Order: sequence, then structure tokens, then C-alpha cells
Amino acid sequence: MPIVEDENGRLYYDYDMPDDIMKFITKEFADEFIKQFALEFKMSKNRDWVKFFRKESQYYCATHGSYIALKKTSEILGCSELLEYYETLEWYDSDMFNCELYDLVCEKLI
Repeated sequence: MPIVEDENGRLYYDYDMPDDIMKFITKEFADEFIKQFALEFKMSKNRDWVKFFRKESQYYCATHGSYIALKKTSEILGCSELLEYYETLEWYDSDMFNCELYDLVCEKLI
């Protein structure tokens, strides 16, 4: 678990997606992930996705539907390493991964 203690004795979560996995999160990945996410959750693709991921994603983040969107995106774009990495994570690390993934998708959309 990525729980660490700071110099003042406070505990916090520390997770950073590895660079060799982060490299797969491109503009093309972001576009395809949104397409798959929208299909999986039966949402309109015509929405402000940056606003959605920043304000509402906590309701979808650790769901099976989010996993399916990630899996389909990875398969379509040939990012098997990303999916394999994700599938090895413990639940608490995968939650942190999802948060970082959504942030990176937003960065690619701006």
C-alpha cells in the first residue's frame, strides 16, 4: 500500500504511475478512452469531459464499467502493457491509478 509518513509523522497516500506506463496515455488514448467510457456508461460523447472527470468521476472511477473502457481502449490501441500493469495492482493502488489516469486524460484534452 502506498502509505508513507512525512517528516511530521503524518500519513498520506503516495502513488505515481510509472513513466513506462504513463507513456501510453496520449491524446489518441484519451479520445478512445472517452469513446469507450461513453459507450460503456451510455453517455453522450458530446459533453465537457474535462469538467466531468474533474467533478463527477469519483462515481465511476473504481467501477467495472471504467475497467471495461480501459480494457477496450488498451486492446484497440495495442497498449497491452498498460492493461497488464493495471491488472496487477491491488485495489487501493488501482484506485489511485484511476485518479491519475483521469487527470492525464484531462491534460490530453485541454
